[in-house]
Amino acid sequence: MQKITELILNKCKTDYFSSTFLEMIMNNDSNDSRYGIIKRAIQNKELVRIRRGLYILGDKYRRFQISEKVLSVHIYTPSYVSFESALSIYGIIPDITQNIVAASFSRSKTFKTKVGIYKYISIPVEPFYFGVKRQLNNSGDPFLLASLERAFCDFVYMRKLKWKDLSLLTVGFRFDEDQLKIIDLPLLQKISTCYPKKFVRIFVENFIRKIKETWDVI
Repeated sequence: MQKITELILNKCKTDYFSSTFLEMIMNNDSNDSRYGIIKRAIQNKELVRIRRGLYILGDKYRRFQISEKVLSVHIYTPSYVSFESALSIYGIIPDITQNIVAASFSRSKTFKTKVGIYKYISIPVEPFYFGVKRQLNNSGDPFLLASLERAFCDFVYMRKLKWKDLSLLTVGFRFDEDQLKIIDLPLLQKISTCYPKKFVRIFVENFIRKIKETWDVI
């Protein structure tokens, strides 16, 4: 085991960490020395580079299952898990997404990493974190997740959806019709007004009207 790996295991409570953390625990080493140490640890598969400035422990030394959702917040910021990734968590669509799809206030970008593909889609909404909540994974690590209502609006915005009827969602995108009943309609309407394109608000207004007609929701 490389000395750097031993230091990480002793000093870091998580299996993911930044280059800033590595600099801190190797503060007696020069920049060139740190670079060489990290490079050797990667070659020995004790460390895995996710992207510039972000690393995880290699398979052999990992203490916890790596959470793709937790990593997503650290790979590109500001961001939160949304779209299909969030909708599948809420049971709205089947869990068929192999990659993480997240919203970002920065420009859209995709990262192909050793642990999966992370797709970030620019959502110019202010306030950016309206309808976003802090969640904990099974290991107690935090990540940011869109509420069901925010993920729904993000999905409409990303897909540029124009209202036809409910089958656009239930057939076209395999939305679970029964699960749609759990959506907080007043919150959904409030969030829809934050988007710069009015088609999101129009789509949501039509969706709410249809839901109320179909299930006699007040």
